[in-house]
Amino acid sequence: MSHSVNLQAPFAPRTLRESMDALVADLEFLGVADQSGDCYGDFSLDATSSFLRRFEREVADTLGKPDAVFMPSGVMAQQVALCIHSKGVGGSFVCHSSSHITVHEKDSWDHLLKMKLEEVDTKEPLSLSDVTSRLDSNKDVSTVLLEHPHRELGGSMTDWSEIEAMSKLCKERGVAFHLDGARIWEVSGAFGGRHSLSDIAAKFDSVYCSFYKGIGGMTGAVLLGNDDFCAEARVWLRRFGGNLYSMAPHIVSCWAGFRRQVSAPTAMSFTEKADKMKTVAAKLLADEEVGRLLEFRVQPEHCFAQVILLCSKAKAEAARDQVAEQTGVTLFSRVRFAEWEGDEGRCGFEWNIGNLNGGQADEVFVDSWRAWAKAVASY
Repeated sequence: MSHSVNLQAPFAPRTLRESMDALVADLEFLGVADQSGDCYGDFSLDATSSFLRRFEREVADTLGKPDAVFMPSGVMAQQVALCIHSKGVGGSFVCHSSSHITVHEKDSWDHLLKMKLEEVDTKEPLSLSDVTSRLDSNKDVSTVLLEHPHRELGGSMTDWSEIEAMSKLCKERGVAFHLDGARIWEVSGAFGGRHSLSDIAAKFDSVYCSFYKGIGGMTGAVLLGNDDFCAEARVWLRRFGGNLYSMAPHIVSCWAGFRRQVSAPTAMSFTEKADKMKTVAAKLLADEEVGRLLEFRVQPEHCFAQVILLCSKAKAEAARDQVAEQTGVTLFSRVRFAEWEGDEGRCGFEWNIGNLNGGQADEVFVDSWRAWAKAVASY
């Protein structure tokens, strides 16, 4: 039986042909099909002459920053930001031990930038006291990097009041405050509309955002800041080899996703996605059968969460496949955490609510997970 519904997938998977066809549709949607493509970043052109610069302008205006620079990857964007704030290689920066730059980037800050890491090693989100202690002990710190939300802490967030206080402290100390906002779109839904994207970005000297995680773009990132920062970012982009002859497919895909999801949303807003996640999570935990076998690492505040399954990976996947065969509903595709913290009786996956799965009725989630729990009990 074909699997007609995937409750983990925020976007529908595409074949290569479907991806290429989507680019043609995106060109028409954006109204740029007949325009010239980008060339080495269009650095000398303005927003009236370059479709790339128009995209960067739209992103910058949405987040309330003077300028934005499109880059091929978030890893590169983070490195460029650290280089600029430290005025070249060397120096120190502060970040949480769970941050992407420390966990997933192969110590690039050391091997490429020759920087020293002032690591905050705690299971709690980065706090004002953490930052204050590191700045007090190391006067060579050029940047404080905050990942928001903390992916590896289950999507937990630093309190808004703490962000405001950290921003104020960094200004007083002459230290740059940088946001790893790979999931800034998702976290914007956590505040129920009380804090806009521009409100969030305003607390930071520089901001990195991803276009494929919550927006569904092919791949790509953006680095935002003031005019001088972005002018220097374009120089560092060339030095890092990221100033490609053309990134047209990526730009088109990312811009279309950004416009559909953020600047002129045509489907669920991120606040609606957050509300959906919170509602479904509460119903799953309240169900007697499901609640015995499913936990959330952190109670969801936005549309991203890490789910803990209280059974082995083998049982979780076997029960998933049984439910999919019987109902056509796939609960999750990939178990990211095969043994959660070394416990063979626990596994888990990352869950993101998007336009695709967010449109499913709450009962589809609950009934499908209840069928899964019964299947697990039968093994």
